[in-house]
Amino acid sequence: MEILNTYVLWAAIAVFFIVRQFMSAPIRPRSLLVVPLVMGYFGIQAIVKTPPETVLAGTVFLVNVVAGVVLGLARGASTKVWQAADGTWMRRGTLLTLVLWIVSIAARVGIGFASHGATPLDTITFFLAVTFAAQNLAVWLRIGGARTHPVVEVR
Repeated sequence: MEILNTYVLWAAIAVFFIVRQFMSAPIRPRSLLVVPLVMGYFGIQAIVKTPPETVLAGTVFLVNVVAGVVLGLARGASTKVWQAADGTWMRRGTLLTLVLWIVSIAARVGIGFASHGATPLDTITFFLAVTFAAQNLAVWLRIGGARTHPVVEVR
């Protein structure tokens, strides 16, 4: 039952961040990094516990990573990005962003069914980290990245 609670918790966190994308919000460089890093940390721990053991599992893992990156970049490109009157960069997901999230989830589920469970379900946090990182990178690049918003100020 504990493992189910973990999956439900990660699903709830993912849904929270997905839904939040459809509300206008300022783009903060640190927040673009935090979600993928935290999910990536837990995802890597899961992969270390249960690494892909067969060629099929390794291939499925790689396909999931590539799908996460491609669909994340597409969602980032579909996100509406604008500069507010005060100069703050803003973002909000569009209808296409929502469609791409549905495609992302369907692809992950489809790959899981097609592979007959070759990749453990607890690695979902790693794939969420990858897809959020790709999406956030696309948004970051669209606003000019470090040229306009340094992540770390050098003094």
